[in-house]
Amino acid sequence: MYRNENRLRRRCGRALTGLLLGGTLFLLGCQGILPFHGRASKDDRRPELAREGVAAFEEGNDALAAEKFAQAIKCDENDLLSRRYYGEILWRNGKKNEAVHVLSDAAGRDGSPEERAAICESLAEKFLESDQAASALHYADKMIELAPRRHKGWQLRAMVCQEIGKKEDALTDYHRALRLAPGDKDLIRSLAILEGELGDDRAALAVWEDLGRLYPSRDQPLEVLLGKAQACRHLGRGRQAADCYAAAIERNPDDPALYRNLADVYLENRDVESARAVAERAAQRFPDSRDMASLSARVDEVAAREGASAVK
Repeated sequence: MYRNENRLRRRCGRALTGLLLGGTLFLLGCQGILPFHGRASKDDRRPELAREGVAAFEEGNDALAAEKFAQAIKCDENDLLSRRYYGEILWRNGKKNEAVHVLSDAAGRDGSPEERAAICESLAEKFLESDQAASALHYADKMIELAPRRHKGWQLRAMVCQEIGKKEDALTDYHRALRLAPGDKDLIRSLAILEGELGDDRAALAVWEDLGRLYPSRDQPLEVLLGKAQACRHLGRGRQAADCYAAAIERNPDDPALYRNLADVYLENRDVESARAVAERAAQRFPDSRDMASLSARVDEVAAREGASAVK
């Protein structure tokens, strides 16, 4: 009974939040704040209202945040920060067309290059998420024009180019972004993935190793270990690949694909005994897995072939 009551309270709370946000949006539209047309006026309360709105936004209180940002925009219609956050609220609540409308309107208003670049960044990200590459590229270009020293614009343009198949252009932009933010882990990761997509395994391995050095040796993310393992495998560096897969298994021992990959590396390098040890370990950990049973059978088959070849 208590569980049902708690569930009912949670549902009511969510419904109330939705009603408050919806009511706020409706009132804002009625007052002409959406799409914020009207005559500009300024008020000393705007910075405080904007700060309160950001705090509410970060706490997930969208209804209060929308109210604060609307009041801030009443005080100053060219408050681009409040307009940007207001667009984010709309987007976060599934009102994507309205969000793009608000952000696009803000992008055409007066403001500092930094403020306008932040609006363009938000639009580029949203168009990229919506698979509208041409629009995403347009706003990434505008962001670079407004703030060429911000790495995010180059990164976003690289992401768009990568998405539409212009991988060499993407490579150039990732390197430009990294010159501005050399320690950015997301950037380095993206570059490593792109190098792999381009088939340059030597470059991919170098970038994965650069990324790995940004973490303590025993705390490298699983993705880094797998990226290095794949590149080493393609380069014929079986021992390094095996070490990476073994470290990945220590990190995530419940992924059967890692055991299969490690056994395959050993088989590729004619180390049947090590492959058998991995297959036996996997069979013990996943006793009901047909895949692991077939792995043991495959290792035995390769061992038999190797034995037959040795006899001849």
